[in-house]
Formats: sequence, structure tokens, C-alpha cells
Amino acid sequence: SDQINLSNSPDAIDSCSSAWSPDGNQLAWTHNSSGDNEIYVSNIDSSELINLTNNPAYDECPSWSPDGNKIAFVSDRDGNNEIYLMNSDGTEQTNLSNSPDDEVFPDWSPDGSLIVFSSSRDGNSEIFYMNSDGSNLTRVTSNTEEDSFARWQPGTP
Repeated sequence: SDQINLSNSPDAIDSCSSAWSPDGNQLAWTHNSSGDNEIYVSNIDSSELINLTNNPAYDECPSWSPDGNKIAFVSDRDGNNEIYLMNSDGTEQTNLSNSPDDEVFPDWSPDGSLIVFSSSRDGNSEIFYMNSDGSNLTRVTSNTEEDSFARWQPGTP
């Protein structure tokens, strides 16, 4: 078959924690080999694993920007799950959401200007989006039900 094992590990995390690069040559994924979740990148043509986050916090749910230069992800390094941004080589890791509440499941808009995510800012999970620099937070849903796992429709901002 044409299957390639990129991780060769039983410690790979669930499917919300992996994302193909826009050019399809790399996979960013969550790996737990040291007791905490880290984000790694694997090239599809090699067995090299590159740890992008390498810290004692849990880092997961990577999402590539459409141009492949940035990765949004979730980290609890500030005490709760927040949306972070880093360059695709792991440098310049920055907290975008800066909230005392949990925020998870980032996804980029097709044009790379916005990031949609789920937040528990009102006590239950609602959908929000923000500019890719963390500014202009906008709430999308407001109800008593849990809303999460939002994704952009192709052709929208």
C-alpha cells in the first residue's frame, strides 16, 4: 500500500491534533513522548520529527495558516487553554487570546486574516473569531448549548 507512518509512535494524539501544511509536504501533529503534549512537524518524505513547542505545558491542535508561514495552536502554559500563534519553524510563540477562560480548536480563514475558535468565556462553549494578530475579538454564537469545532467555508474571508 501507499501508507507512510510519519510518527512511528503509539503516543500520537487524536485527529483534532493534526493538520497538513497547505502545500501538503508536512504534517503538524501532537505527540506525547515526554509526559506532556508537544507539537511536532514531520516531512512526508523523511522520518525526521521536529519538536516546535518543547516546554512543560500541554500544546495541541495545530492549524496552519493558508500561506504556511504560521501555526495557530492551543496551549495551557498560562494556566488554561489559550490560542497561541507561532512561526511554522516554532519561533515567536505568542498568546493571541489572553483570556482566563478556556479557548480551543483554532482554524484559519481561507484568506489568513481571521482565526475562529471555541471559548468558554460565558460559562459554556461558544464560537468566536479574531484577527490573526489577536485583535478585534468577535462573538459568533450565543446560546445555552455547547458550540465548538467551527471551520471556515472555502471562499469566505
